[in-house]
Amino acid sequence: MDEEDDDVGATAVVPPSTQAAPELAWSLDDDGEAMPVERHSWRLAWAQAAVFVALGAVCAFAIGAVGWVLVRGHDDWRQAPPVAHRPGEVTQTPARKAPAALAAPATVTVEVTPPSL
Repeated sequence: MDEEDDDVGATAVVPPSTQAAPELAWSLDDDGEAMPVERHSWRLAWAQAAVFVALGAVCAFAIGAVGWVLVRGHDDWRQAPPVAHRPGEVTQTPARKAPAALAAPATVTVEVTPPSL
């Protein structure tokens, strides 16, 4: 192969462009007029912040409720635990007798002396 045929990786010298390079894209239509600044009041800013806080609270409540339902769904607190007694091991508690009737206490009379003036 000749050196002249191997132009793939060679650097070529190109004459300078006769046309000026364009400026940055945002400066092409620069007429000196500035874009009007849209100002918002603090009241509007606080209202938007309140909306975002409310949405966050609703999302947090929904996540908490779903989590609570999922956790409570796997909880077996409502079922009574099974009794591990064999039928032969069940013991009967003896029936208690009714207490004997108590005698009524004697009547006591209390007399109070009036205070002296």
